[in-house]
Amino acid sequence: MPESFLAGYLQRFLADRNIALELTGFKKGVFFTLHVERASLKIRAPRGNQPASPPGEGRGEGPALVIVQNLAITPDMLSFLKLNPRFNVIGQIGQGRVRGAAGRGRGGLTAKVHGEHIGVGSLPILAQAGIYGEGNLAFDFRWEESRGEIVFSIDEARLSGILAGNNAVPLNFFRTVKGLLTLGNTIAVNSLALEGPGIYVRVKGEITGGSLGGRAEVMVDASFPQYPLLQPLLERYLVSPGYYIIPFSHAGLTPGGRP
Repeated sequence: MPESFLAGYLQRFLADRNIALELTGFKKGVFFTLHVERASLKIRAPRGNQPASPPGEGRGEGPALVIVQNLAITPDMLSFLKLNPRFNVIGQIGQGRVRGAAGRGRGGLTAKVHGEHIGVGSLPILAQAGIYGEGNLAFDFRWEESRGEIVFSIDEARLSGILAGNNAVPLNFFRTVKGLLTLGNTIAVNSLALEGPGIYVRVKGEITGGSLGGRAEVMVDASFPQYPLLQPLLERYLVSPGYYIIPFSHAGLTPGGRP
């Protein structure tokens, strides 16, 4: 069976109306194993709202959310005999490992993938949420009935820059990050929690056009060593002592301070 046919079949099988999969460097292995040098998972743009795609990206597809290298795809032969085909997958994201399974249900594609020991910079969707730097990341990805979610955590974080669209909150204050993103027609940030000594931030919003907009709740206590430096930037967003709400758009902070 030609490799081009198998590659096309897998791209159609492992896709959905809201996500697209791009496979490059496709090769057949032994015992029905298939090898892919690079697999990119992307959200499809909503119909009627499809911007012109950058070179190398398919029409109506957004930037890559997850990129997996050295992906091995093995068919579950028993599932094929039952006419309910499933594939097991193992691969790399940066220096970390991912493994999982994908199949087709009544509602379309179903998939579960777990990754661990992954560098922060190796997951493009985190950059779209404004998270850069280093740290030990683990995640669980689930997709079912044209909707998905990514639950992730970052330990031993050494982050840099500022939270996307939010000039008041530098990321180097935080040591742990936990988040829940839901994927469908858009990417919703249901919860993004960042914690460091004396400071805690909770973000909710939506990723559009590769950047995050929404609002951040900032909680600071007297043990936060940089509070005297940060306080003037936060003052206009004060709700109560030590508690601030910062609305921000995809282009930057929302004018006018407090919502």
